[in-house]
Amino acid sequence: MHVYRTAASPSNAAAAPAAPTARVGTGRTSICPTTAGQREIWLAASLHRDTAPDFNDGLAIELHGPLQIDALHAALDDLLERHEALRATLDDDGQQVRIAATASIAWDEQDWRGQGSARRELLLEQARQQALTKPFEPGRLPLRAELLRLDEHCAVLLLIAHAAICDRWSLGLLGRELPALYARRLGLPVELPPVDSFLDFAAGEAAQQDSPPRRAAEAYWKLQYRQPPTGLALPTDRPRPPQRRLESESVDHEIGGPAMDALRRLAERFEVASSTVLLALQAAWLQRLGGSTDLVIAVPLAGQQRCARMLLV
Repeated sequence: MHVYRTAASPSNAAAAPAAPTARVGTGRTSICPTTAGQREIWLAASLHRDTAPDFNDGLAIELHGPLQIDALHAALDDLLERHEALRATLDDDGQQVRIAATASIAWDEQDWRGQGSARRELLLEQARQQALTKPFEPGRLPLRAELLRLDEHCAVLLLIAHAAICDRWSLGLLGRELPALYARRLGLPVELPPVDSFLDFAAGEAAQQDSPPRRAAEAYWKLQYRQPPTGLALPTDRPRPPQRRLESESVDHEIGGPAMDALRRLAERFEVASSTVLLALQAAWLQRLGGSTDLVIAVPLAGQQRCARMLLV
């Protein structure tokens, strides 16, 4: 879960306006085809319903200073108004997405101001885990917020979203925009650029479904995977579980100094990015461990970069 920090009540802020109610968007509910990424997530979630919370992701925003709760509610409303995807729900068959004209985010609040610091830290970590593992109800807006009051001058806002409406790139964008919207609701002169429309993006992708370049790319990759490689037989210290789970862990290792310099020189030599060299090293390592000469390695990419829509959720 990403953590962002912001001042809860800047010293030069004006009085906070009252939080508006149900004022997000105008007009009727909009319907558009789901994107390819959304259909992939819908299919994976449908096949593994018992692991539905694994498709949740979130961010934690630390608020320092006297909290203006009405301004925070108003900033969340502003966030939903800016981004159509945050008002989206997928149909049961995963083929269409409905963008509500009005929406309100599910809200919960915990007050731990009377607890000791060690107890608060324990409760905070438990709340983060519970927020991420709590499934969303089918047909309901897959977005919720939880405010955790730690003391009079510090609170943490948890914002949890389903991957079908908000990817990791989008969470980073929300983590930057919500503090700015909160500051604006406190009276500070904050200007945010217009955002990209999810409806326009989805319609544009749907229009390209039957285009010659799209059909050629699809035919190429179907040919590449006409005989998918078998699973990688990695040596493990325990048997694989009988039922597939999506649990995972990560180990961080920092590359610096001479090793990083050598990596850059190797990448320059072959005119590729440093990340490409690291992927090649990973493939060689996995091949050596598993003895397979045909590997499939997935690389997560943000679609916003490919379509130059850097402010798209």
